[in-house]
Parts: sequence; structure tokens; C-alpha cells
Amino acid sequence: MFGGGAGFLYVVALQYTSSETLSFAHSIELVIAVIVGGAGSIVGSILGGLFYVLVPQITNSINPAATTIVEGVVILLVLFLLPGGLASLPRVLARLARRRRGGHNVGSSTAEPALEETKK
Repeated sequence: MFGGGAGFLYVVALQYTSSETLSFAHSIELVIAVIVGGAGSIVGSILGGLFYVLVPQITNSINPAATTIVEGVVILLVLFLLPGGLASLPRVLARLARRRRGGHNVGSSTAEPALEETKK
């Protein structure tokens, strides 16, 4: 529904469309931006949009031939290391920090006081 509305507004704003306007490659780039950013949050959408706009601009200014390679490496890293996208990075870092500190056993620390209160 949102995609249809966005397409309608796009055509109204430009007063022109063609088959090259949204090619298959463009659609794939948008799906990749969603994967990289993370589909479950607004922050993920913003990060995916930043990836979609900034990474090609930066890599094209350095070496245009490297754009596809850099994008591919980033996509693979995100898929393997952050399945929830870049938006899940703070949660993953917090989990790693907790594990590094030794963490706490959730089951034993919260269940015992509740069990003792029910016995009284």
C-alpha cells in the first residue's frame, strides 16, 4: 500500500515515468538498503537510506570500479555478523559486553526471590 502511494506521488511530482525509472537493479538496491539498515525499526530505515545514498557517492569519488565490491562486502558482513541489520548493532554490542563481564544468570537471580516470597 505504501509503495503504491509512493509511486503515485512520484508520478504526480515528476509528471513522467518510464520503465527505466524504477529498474530491476534499482529495486534490488532498495532491498539491499533495507537488509543493511534493518527492517524492524525506523532507525534501520534511516541507516539503510544513508547506506543507499552515501556509500556509492563515497566509493565513486575514490574508485568507481570499487563501488560494487564495497557494497557486496558490506552486505555480506551485515548478513553474517548482524542479521538484524545495522540497527541491531547496539543490542549486539551490549550482549557482547555483558558476556565479556561475565554477565548474570537471569534464571537464578530473578526466580529465587519470587520463589521465596511465594513460600512465605
